[in-house]
Amino acid sequence: MIARLLAACAAVLLVPMVSAVAATVPLGDAIVEFDPALWSASGSSATDLIFTCLAPDCEGRPLVFARSAPLDQKEFAAFLDSPPAYDSRPLDPGSNVAGALSFEAASGWSGCRARDTPLLVARARSGDMAYYFVTGFAAGCHFGPEVPQDRFLGLLHGVKPAPAK
Repeated sequence: MIARLLAACAAVLLVPMVSAVAATVPLGDAIVEFDPALWSASGSSATDLIFTCLAPDCEGRPLVFARSAPLDQKEFAAFLDSPPAYDSRPLDPGSNVAGALSFEAASGWSGCRARDTPLLVARARSGDMAYYFVTGFAAGCHFGPEVPQDRFLGLLHGVKPAPAK
């Protein structure tokens, strides 16, 4: 029994190392490189994307919403601080991957009276563009499937400035 459990855990941990070549999608003036065995991407424009976590540890296929916009200093400054109901804790994005944008990230509680799914949020800037990633919307309770923090941070490591044309 224990051997099967250890084998299953090892299989989950090894998935990123044996998966296919990275996929790339544009997001504003950046690109997002990701493993298509772990994530799928969709969106109606190159400034708004939805990532669906397909990894074995992502029960219920949780979503990450990504947006790029021209840098607005007020919006950028307020992004991690609003709404005030958040019980925010900074997340350590870990060592930055070479060439990736440097994100600030936080985990927060929506303020819902019932214990709900933690919200994960992140922001970065590059030149005159801002990049925002969220796992849910701040208005109201968030009972959607939970994105594992390591998966969220791993997705952020794939956000890089687009190659010069």
